[in-house]
Amino acid sequence: MLSRIANSLFWMGRYLERVEHMARFAKVQYFSSLDAPVSINKKRILTSMIAFNGLPPNFCNIVDEEVLFHISISAKNGYSMLSTLNAARENARGARDVLSSELWESINTYFNKLKAYSQKPFDTDDFIDIVILILDNSAIVKGLIDNTLFHRDERALICEGLHLERAIQSIELRLKN
Repeated sequence: MLSRIANSLFWMGRYLERVEHMARFAKVQYFSSLDAPVSINKKRILTSMIAFNGLPPNFCNIVDEEVLFHISISAKNGYSMLSTLNAARENARGARDVLSSELWESINTYFNKLKAYSQKPFDTDDFIDIVILILDNSAIVKGLIDNTLFHRDERALICEGLHLERAIQSIELRLKN
């Protein structure tokens, strides 16, 4: 296998896991912000979402809808869920020869569904739909990785990226607390 293909598979796995983790974290934080009794708590929750997503701290002064937009489907934010999924898709495209057609089509469809949200005006109700779309499609993609790829180097590299990203995210959350 070419090192370029191996690199693409590894990073595809990392980006797929990262977008899923971002969606899970954002879902928990979003519902916490809805239940926050005081505006200070709500601002703290939004600040944690901003910090987790890699946005600059000056985003703390903007309204909730803009924060949710920037962390979910903003094309200008290189750390948004849409941008992260696009990176996974581009890496999958680079390794398309070694992926099953079902897996490639699923990743491509997943990206196009998420991108469709960026084509219309953003509403906070869309945020939950976006998060659910990401979590559902992540489960589909992971199922296809497990069930349509032979247990060889290709699958091992994707899974290595998935598991390494999960470990990194877990460690970072522990260090922040």
